[in-house]
Amino acid sequence: MKRRRSPSDEDNPLYSHFDKAFINLSKQPAEIIALVLSYIPKYFLGKFLECEALVPHILPYLTTHVRIGAMAHEDADPLNWFRLKFLEINESVVLMEKLRDIVSKYGIRMKEASISLGSELAALGCHLADVKYNMYHYHVPCKLAIERWKTCYVDILSHIDLLHIMDEFIDQKSMRVFKVLQHHMTIGSAALDFGHDQDVAELNGAREDIDEKVEDREIEQEDWEIEDEDERGSDGDDDENEEHREIEEEGDDIEEEYDDDDDDDDNDENEEDHRVLFPDDDAIVEKELATLYTSLVRFECKGGLYLTGQLLSQFEVLKIISLTTLLVSDFKFLPKSLESVKIRHLIENEHLIEVIVPKNLKHFDAMIRLDQTCSYKLVSHMKNLEVLRLEDSKIESIAELDLPASKIKSLDLAYPSSLEDYSPILAFTNLKTLRIAEVPFPTRLFQDEINLPNLRSFIFDGPEVFPEKPVFGRDTKFPRNLTELIWFGGLTIDRWKPPHYLQKLVLICPKFKQQRLFHLPKTLSFLKIYSSNLKTLDNYQFPTGLKHLEFQDNDDLESMKNTNLKKLMELVYVDFYGYWTNYDPYLLTKKNPTDTNHRYQFNSFTMDRSVLDKMTKFSIKDDSIKA
Repeated sequence: MKRRRSPSDEDNPLYSHFDKAFINLSKQPAEIIALVLSYIPKYFLGKFLECEALVPHILPYLTTHVRIGAMAHEDADPLNWFRLKFLEINESVVLMEKLRDIVSKYGIRMKEASISLGSELAALGCHLADVKYNMYHYHVPCKLAIERWKTCYVDILSHIDLLHIMDEFIDQKSMRVFKVLQHHMTIGSAALDFGHDQDVAELNGAREDIDEKVEDREIEQEDWEIEDEDERGSDGDDDENEEHREIEEEGDDIEEEYDDDDDDDDNDENEEDHRVLFPDDDAIVEKELATLYTSLVRFECKGGLYLTGQLLSQFEVLKIISLTTLLVSDFKFLPKSLESVKIRHLIENEHLIEVIVPKNLKHFDAMIRLDQTCSYKLVSHMKNLEVLRLEDSKIESIAELDLPASKIKSLDLAYPSSLEDYSPILAFTNLKTLRIAEVPFPTRLFQDEINLPNLRSFIFDGPEVFPEKPVFGRDTKFPRNLTELIWFGGLTIDRWKPPHYLQKLVLICPKFKQQRLFHLPKTLSFLKIYSSNLKTLDNYQFPTGLKHLEFQDNDDLESMKNTNLKKLMELVYVDFYGYWTNYDPYLLTKKNPTDTNHRYQFNSFTMDRSVLDKMTKFSIKDDSIKA
């Protein structure tokens, strides 16, 4: 494996061991290599492409779905724990240049590829030669930059069946990306965020100080136009200003802007001339997405963007949609192909006489105002529903939703202020995840460990003020197969026995009646206790498979002597923080000073907390809609 090495590497046994491990892996039978690679987070598989012997074994991952990276991340050390901890990308990340080499050598085709086009343009420096980079240029790249990028990588783009663009397009001008790219590939994802007035102000903060009086006047006219401060003082912008006035006053076809090559070149050479325009949302989206109705499988609208049901009905193969606002009357226009629907605000504007929902809808997420009741009719007609999240619902019993009991796998109820009857949940025998927020603890669900046999995760976020503080005692019995229990809020623990197969336990603000930690199951690998009244951990024996141990702001904790922490060979994250205590400062250090903390993601006894800042700084999370 080719690696960047320094003169001191030969003396570092850690580097030698790391390299030898790769050499040894590449010599193993194909089935062994495949098994080892299956345990490595997909994000890191791209790094292993430098080892030519492993490339053929990684190709199946690339041909399924690849994430195109914008820049290389140099590793002076072997893969470190903190990088594994915070990366939540489920595809192999490969640089464009490396992907080009692989496509050229192996001739592979990729079924799906995801890309942050703005990051790609910035990394390549396509439009930074004459224009100072700022946030606006990131969101609204010039047409010339896109054309150059496309020309540079057309040999790769032609090998991609479906391209997911992860950027959020903020206005009409930025959406021209679709027209430039779709001649060479099929676009599968698009996200729009035309924003509210405060979002626009934040976006343009890198460009100008917006005149509040002008902004207010423009908002009242429902026709927003934010111009660059330099642009208002420039004598050379009259042509473009006239062009935009014509668009606003006469509704001319925006295609004129793209078909006029001379105007395009002028605009591209001076990106300072761009503006953010907010005319009729529906008209813009219909015009710019007209050629994508047959290809988009994911579509997201954020901010103040509102689209009518008539427009949404034109999507032919859409599977996933996320909207800020949707009228109940427009629900019947949603594409029949949809499998996942997320609506931030579902607004009732009529009584539902005829209820029509996508037949194969499996995932529904919506916030329903408390004074609305017709929306529940929609849910009751979703006969293939597997995942449901409702916020601000006014139901009194789960039975009102008439859910398909045998199919529900995940249920998330946030702020169900009137909900009292949880008993129908016991009939959801295939339920795997249950989250309940801002309501009293549903005690009746957890009185027999044979209930909810497939439940694996229970997350409870209690109200700020409990009518009656819950008590975990001998009679509190969670499902036997539960593996994750996360609790936020006041709680008293008195002789409670955790589920037998529990792997992750998080307790926020618990009160232990005996001020001592209960016996933990052997299967536990993650433990976090925050702001408890624990007084001592002396002689406590933690589970031998524990990997993550976190105690924060437990102000009463005074001592932790004679524990087995030093013997926990799988422990990689330790954090005791937020209080003064008489701990041995070398509790988890090694006797040999040359043996560093390389096996730890974080160790608060030997590492500075700046390491945690570094973790956050380099974290990469995928917030796009999941299939």
